[in-house]
Amino acid sequence: MKVAVIAFHKNIDKIYEKWWVEKCVLSLENQTYKDFDFFEVSYGDEPLSLSAYLDRTLDFSKIYFYHKPLENHVYAMNFVLDQLFRMGYDVAVNTNLDDSYPANRIQYQLEFIEKNDVDLVSSNFVHIV
Repeated sequence: MKVAVIAFHKNIDKIYEKWWVEKCVLSLENQTYKDFDFFEVSYGDEPLSLSAYLDRTLDFSKIYFYHKPLENHVYAMNFVLDQLFRMGYDVAVNTNLDDSYPANRIQYQLEFIEKNDVDLVSSNFVHIV
């Protein structure tokens, strides 16, 4: 499976505490499943990437960064999903920059998708048919 992890934000330096974002990024960098690319959309006025905000290089194999002023997070999510599915990705893993994740989160979700032949895995692994 071709896997993408997505993050989107608006004016990150005004909304998020830096330590929240660092904790989130570290939890993604430390995943047991590492064969994913990272897609980021800054949809506010400022084209500030996570790397610039944290003042460090992110440890992901491929990073796609977009700055596209959009109305809200729904438009940002739809924009990034459209980009990655056009590029042939099979799975998009959503993140929230004020959350951190267990090290096996992505691996566990992918195993669930393959085992149960579902198209969507959400919080608490509720699937929609």
